[in-house]
Amino acid sequence: MCDYNKLKQEVKIIDKYGPANKKLRNPYLLAKGPNNELIVRDYSTKQLVVFDKHLQFSHVIGGAGSGNGKFLRITGIAVDKKGYLYVADSVLHYIQKLKLNGEFTSQLGIDGTAEGQFQSPYGVVLSQSELLFVCDTGNNRIQVFQDGQFSYCFGKHGRKPGTFNTPYDLTLNNREDQLFITDSCNHRVQVFTTKGQFLAVFGDYTGVPFKLQDPVGIHYTPDGHLLISSFSTHCVLVFAEDGKFTSAIEGTYQGKKRFSNPCGVVMMDKGQIVIAGGNQLIVF
Repeated sequence: MCDYNKLKQEVKIIDKYGPANKKLRNPYLLAKGPNNELIVRDYSTKQLVVFDKHLQFSHVIGGAGSGNGKFLRITGIAVDKKGYLYVADSVLHYIQKLKLNGEFTSQLGIDGTAEGQFQSPYGVVLSQSELLFVCDTGNNRIQVFQDGQFSYCFGKHGRKPGTFNTPYDLTLNNREDQLFITDSCNHRVQVFTTKGQFLAVFGDYTGVPFKLQDPVGIHYTPDGHLLISSFSTHCVLVFAEDGKFTSAIEGTYQGKKRFSNPCGVVMMDKGQIVIAGGNQLIVF
């Protein structure tokens, strides 16, 4: 079990990749592959950068373009147990399914507001039973698919519990019976059953010493904690599954700026926590 209160000093900075040491630009999004690969967005090249289990550069996927393995704005990444990538594109308003080597296999959704259509999709996550949950951010709802087909959706725009104002990312707990969603412009995290029944909400009003403001990335760890990036307060907050605040990984420590505007966050198999902040990845 990770002692989050002892995460003081970063152990590694990753800000370049590839043989030419290309600079990472706004990595923003992170996902973990089936063999503990780290999959990262590089905004400037419209590519996914893949690092191996040792966090060494492996290969890139994609590039600028429309469909068939090309991207305009990558805003969500998920990987299934077979190694297929699901990549949301908020400009093209659809999700592409790719092999980990970058080979295009299929496309899901089109621009629109009807069921099965998207307006600027962002976070995506897959269950072990291969349900695909998508933050249909522009439509302020969560859509659920199985085997590439629309299954159901829930949510609408609003401030009341169970409604959304810009849902950005989502994660499942280890039992896969609860879904945690960053409701970014409402500055909170909402908890639902996987069928869309509202369960709970938590945020800065729970007595957290670090304000949860504009939460973006969220990741459920193997030891049962939630890592939540608080974009505007420059920290990653750690919560128990019940919404109780545990600790914070601060962007500035002992006067040293380590990261700002954190977005993606993930825990690797050996317990390293990787945070995308600015134009770099910070490994704790």
